[in-house]
Order: sequence, then C-alpha cells, then structure tokens
Amino acid sequence: MHRFTILLILFILTDLMPQESPAAEKNVVSLRAGFITSSRLYLNPYASEEEIRNRSFDIDNIVYPSLEFRYPLSGSLYLAATLEYISASSNGRNITVITDEGTSTIEIRDGYTVFITEGTLYYRLPFSTGNFSFYMAGGGGLYLASGIREIGDITLNGGAPDAGAGVHVLVGMEYTLTDYAELGFQMKFRNPDLITEGEYSSVTGNYKGRRITLAKKDYKSRISIDGTVFMLGVNIRF
Repeated sequence: MHRFTILLILFILTDLMPQESPAAEKNVVSLRAGFITSSRLYLNPYASEEEIRNRSFDIDNIVYPSLEFRYPLSGSLYLAATLEYISASSNGRNITVITDEGTSTIEIRDGYTVFITEGTLYYRLPFSTGNFSFYMAGGGGLYLASGIREIGDITLNGGAPDAGAGVHVLVGMEYTLTDYAELGFQMKFRNPDLITEGEYSSVTGNYKGRRITLAKKDYKSRISIDGTVFMLGVNIRF
C-alpha cells in the first residue's frame, strides 16, 4: 500500500503542472454494489487466553450499497465523497447459556453493521482513451460500527455506534455508454479492524421455549473485514 501511495503522489505532482483543464469534465454521481469475500467477528476480544481471544466467527460473501459524489479539480484530478452501509450476519453456536438443566451451547444470530464515510482523491491515468478511463486513488475514512446479536428474545440495546478510522487505496476502470452515463468497476484495498461494545436488553430470556440466563450483561466484539472490496456500478455525469 505504501508503494501505491508514493506512485499516486508522483502522478498528482505531475498533473499539478500548468496545463489546460478538459472542458468536458463534469460532476459524477456513482451508484455501486460492493462485494466483500470474507469477514471475521471475534466474540471475545479482551480474553486473557490467546486461543479464546483469537477465536473468530466467519461471515462471508457480503453485498452492500455504495453512493459516491465526485467533483473534478484540475486536469485529471477528482475529489470524491463516498457513503457505504454494510450489514452482515449469520447463525452459529457462539454462546453458552445457563438453563434449568445446566449449561448449554446454543445457536444464535451474530453480525455487525458498519456505516462508512470516505474522502478520496482520484487520478485519471494518462493511457485512458475516449471510451475507457483508468484511474488510481487514495484517501481516508470514518467507520461507525455496531454489533448484531439475537439470543432468542434477547437482543443488544441500541446505542451510539463505536467509531474507527482508516485509509484506503483503489484502482478502477470506467466504460462510457453515453455522454452522461458510464459503467464502472473498482478494486478497493482497506483493512478496517473495529471494536464494538454494548449491553444486552436483559440477562434472562426465552430461547425456543426454554428459560435461559446469560453469564454477563455486557457485550464486546471485534470486527475484521477482508481487505479487498470489489465494486460494480453506474456513473451519472451532469
């Protein structure tokens, strides 16, 4: 990622040399679908034993929406603001509860939501043609994460999401359909690693007709999302 960033800076410095800006450049709104191949949820991030701390629950093949506004600066440079919303969950035998018969490990729904806002500087590569545009880009983002957990009728209390920050780089290409529409593909590289904390709505509840009791009221998890994101969408120029 460091080499990619250095290369991007060199291209940008070259582009900032005096030149005539293309008159045809327009604002761009992009509607995309993102695809994440894998993510991991660590359900005991503060456990003293390393084996328990590193035990994870996989949530794979996540599709989510993305919206971006891109503004042309000078030459081949563009500044963009992006909004993304990821919501992913799956079932697993991830918790041990207390029942009238003793302790029991049960299947529950675990997951997370992440709301992402990013700022990105794009550079259109000089070998782009009339119909095909190629670019590289880099920037930073703010991540707001919350946990999802359903244990019978016990859920997590709603509260303020936990915040994190990170950087990203990407490469992509776009194909011009008309003067106002394009198809676009991106590969984005980032590695968000987020901690979420909260409380259960209750320590007692009902699970498939059985009375259950949780060992503790507080909830903590760590979210690790695969570093490569594939994105496909449509650009509207205006």
